Amino acid sequence: MTVPEFSPYGSLVLPEWRETTLPTGLRVVAARRPVPLTDIRLSVPMAAAPAAPAVLLGETLLAGTRRRTADEIRAELRGVGGQLVPSVNADSLMLSGMALSSGTETLLDVLADALSGATYPDAPVHATRARVAQTMRVSKSQPALAIHEQLNGLLYPGHPYGEATPDAEQVLAIGRNDLTELHAQRVRPAGSTLVLVSDLDPVVTLGLAGRVLARWDGTGATVGLPPTPPLAPGPVQLVHRPGSVQSSVRIALPGVGVRHPDFAALQLANIVLGGYFSSRLVENLRERNGYTYTPGSMVLHTRGGSKVIVALDVANEVTAAALRETREELETLSTRPIDPVELDRARRYALGGQRLSLTSHAGVADLMIELDAQGAGLDWVGEHVARLETVTEDEVTRAAKRYLAPENAVTVVLSDADAVHSGLSELGPVVRR
Repeated sequence: MTVPEFSPYGSLVLPEWRETTLPTGLRVVAARRPVPLTDIRLSVPMAAAPAAPAVLLGETLLAGTRRRTADEIRAELRGVGGQLVPSVNADSLMLSGMALSSGTETLLDVLADALSGATYPDAPVHATRARVAQTMRVSKSQPALAIHEQLNGLLYPGHPYGEATPDAEQVLAIGRNDLTELHAQRVRPAGSTLVLVSDLDPVVTLGLAGRVLARWDGTGATVGLPPTPPLAPGPVQLVHRPGSVQSSVRIALPGVGVRHPDFAALQLANIVLGGYFSSRLVENLRERNGYTYTPGSMVLHTRGGSKVIVALDVANEVTAAALRETREELETLSTRPIDPVELDRARRYALGGQRLSLTSHAGVADLMIELDAQGAGLDWVGEHVARLETVTEDEVTRAAKRYLAPENAVTVVLSDADAVHSGLSELGPVVRR
């Protein structure tokens, strides 16, 4: 008898899955988990779509179809213990839903109905438009959105990713005809991906999805995403927000996608830097200096590329000190060998998170649709886990030097410029915006 190989990090069990591409061009991936629920995720490419109509389309897609009113949609979904929620981001129209597995066909039928027959009735469109416009007015006054827009504008000049969130007036100018036109142009099966996680046999699930969704046959033109510009490091960009008593600091650094050979090492370097509560940024900026409550960093993936984003919000009087400490942490991580014990903690955190994502229908569905956007599938998970288990200290340090060195950074500070400019200038050049 052969004794199975032991892993100190635990075994990994992937769900059974199958995939197919329908004649309409819709890619369908089905996975099986032993719980009588069905979770679905549908991603429809929406990159470079006009922002205001896209936002409103996501909010009104389920406002009515040729076969069902909004009330009938809600009632049918409730009848199978289900829900269906649309949302829009810079890359995609996303529909996330769930139901009892016995109601899978009903869930898919409602989905197909919206995709092939949404009517965008005037009354709910007008009501939703007013609500979204008010939300935009509030959001535009908040520093979180302001710093997000400023950073994206610097990272992606002249690119759809760099466009500002639509304002209230732009949303209020959108009518039903704008929505039906955008739907006809962009809500199409070719290039879209549907993920289903259920207790049903994946072959049965694929057949059911193929039959129910066959009527979704939109034929709009394919719109490609322009290449994203390279990262352009330079002086600190100081955005004036008069009267602000707090500074929002964002630092963007190069990243790589999940299929890149460096990804596992970069993921671990990011965790050590600011990716969890035992990170260096938390220890320095929160525990040791008390500058901020929740500093952190993350690897952010889009269809156009990947970045590492460091985020912290601090009082004006400690802005320069917090930025200096953050730069020193980046410098240390990229130039000095990492302690094996610290790396092992980060490794265990990464491996635990990877396994945790496989413990629920929703987790598996989210993981599969995120990987699809990166051109990967569930088989990648096993390969990545094996890579995480074997990444060395030297590989993590090399990845940090290549991607996280402070000279690679694009830095934006949103604050009252009069209060923080002098301190920031002591750290190096500052451009006031």
